[in-house]
Amino acid sequence: MVRNPYQPMRIDRQAMRSATLLAELSAEESALMEVEAALVRLQNGTYGFCEETGEPISTTRLKVIPWTRYSRAAAARREQSRRKVN
Repeated sequence: MVRNPYQPMRIDRQAMRSATLLAELSAEESALMEVEAALVRLQNGTYGFCEETGEPISTTRLKVIPWTRYSRAAAARREQSRRKVN
């Protein structure tokens, strides 16, 4: 039997494609969960209020990221805290 010298490259490409598709699916699932959570907040009357501070989230931020749970300042603090951990 003759071995195909390109077979390992083909398998690597397939694995990379699969990993890329899984990452995209995960990101889409996360986005969908955030949108669904925003709809629940809308029903509960808590949409547009920061979950960390309770203060209103700016309308500009809500227009850009309608599913956001945090004000810009709170999101920045959370991101900074996350970076310190990692």
